[in-house]
Amino acid sequence: MNGLSARLAGVAAGLTLLMAGGVVPASAQQADSNPAHGAVSWLNAVAASSGRAAFAVGYGRGGPFSASWNGRSWAPEPSPGSRPNAIFYGVAATSARQAWAVGHYLRRGGAVQILIERWNGSTWRRMPVPDVPGSGALFGVSATSASNAWAVGEAGDPNNGYTRTLTLHWNGIAWKKVPAPGSVRGGNAELVGVTAVSGRDAWAVGDSGAESTQALVLHWNGKSWTRVPSPSFAQGSVLSGIAASPRGVWTVGTLLAAPYRTLILRWNGGHWVRVSSPSPTADGGSQLKAVAAVGRTAWAVGYAATRPLIERWNGATWARVPTPSPAGDASLAGVTAVSPRDAWAVGQGNGQTLILHWNGSTWRRQDR
Repeated sequence: MNGLSARLAGVAAGLTLLMAGGVVPASAQQADSNPAHGAVSWLNAVAASSGRAAFAVGYGRGGPFSASWNGRSWAPEPSPGSRPNAIFYGVAATSARQAWAVGHYLRRGGAVQILIERWNGSTWRRMPVPDVPGSGALFGVSATSASNAWAVGEAGDPNNGYTRTLTLHWNGIAWKKVPAPGSVRGGNAELVGVTAVSGRDAWAVGDSGAESTQALVLHWNGKSWTRVPSPSFAQGSVLSGIAASPRGVWTVGTLLAAPYRTLILRWNGGHWVRVSSPSPTADGGSQLKAVAAVGRTAWAVGYAATRPLIERWNGATWARVPTPSPAGDASLAGVTAVSPRDAWAVGQGNGQTLILHWNGSTWRRQDR
C-alpha cells in the first residue's frame, strides 16, 4: 500500500471507528469554541507569519477545513472552491494576506487529484494546477514570498501501478511541475514535507519507495532537485517533516521496527547526522510528524502510543516537554514557531481538532 492509499485507508478507518453505531465523541456533544466542531475532525498542519496571523488546516464538517488566528481567537474559514470529499494536508503563510493550502480531492470514478488553494486575506480560492496523469496528492507546502513556493507529494503511474515523487513550484504566476528524483521503479515513492529557504535553497523529505523502506531527502539548488544521502537504518525509516533556520536544517520521522522510535537528523553543512531524541516505547512506540525551527529553538511533534508528543531543542539536546491532552486518543501532526516564546502545535484529540499554544513557559490548549 502506497502513502496515499495508506492515508485514505486511515481516513476511512477513523471515520468508521468514530461514527460506528452513531457514537459521537463526548467533546463534540458539548458547546465549545472548537473551530471545527463536529462529529469528526482533525488538523494536519499549521503555519504562522506573525503573532497575529496563523492558519491551521485539515478535515472537518465533511470536507477540507481551515481556521485562522487573528491574535485573539481561532475562527473557521470557509473554502468555497473545495469539494466535500477533499482534505488539506499542508499549509504555508507569508503574511496575513498570503497563504497556501494543499491536499487532494476525490473525483467521480475514484481518481484522487491534487488540490491547491490560496488565501487572499479574506477567503480561500481554488487555484489551477498542472495536469497529473492518473492520481496525485500534495502533502506539504512552503513559501518564502508571493513569487516563490513549493508543494510536494506523489503522483500515480496508471501504466505501471506505482507512485513517484511530485514537486510543484509557484513562480508568482502559475504552479509548474519540476522534475524530482527519488522514485524507485515498482515502488511507492512520496514526498511529505518541504521547507523553502530562498529561491535557490529548498529541502524536501519523504520515502523512496524502496522495498526496504528508506528515508528520502532532496535538495533544490536553484536549478534542479538532487538526492542527498541520509543515514541508512536496517529496520527502515521514513521522514515526515523538515524545517530550516539560519542555524541549520532539521528533519524528523520514525524508525519503523516495532516498537516505533523517533528519528531526528540535523544537516551539518556536508551530511546528515542523527541526533538523540526522547523515544517512549510503551504501547507501540512513538513517531514524529513535524518540526519547526526559530533561532536556537526547535520543536518536534507527533505522538507516543495514544498521547501527544512534543520535544524541544534547547541548543544542545532534545528533551520531552509536558503536553496537555484531552481524554482518549490524541496526537499531533503539525507545528510552527514565530519566536522562542510563540509556537503552535495542532492535531486531533478524541475525534476533534486539537490546538496547543506555547507562551514561552508552557503549552496550553487553545481550541476550547
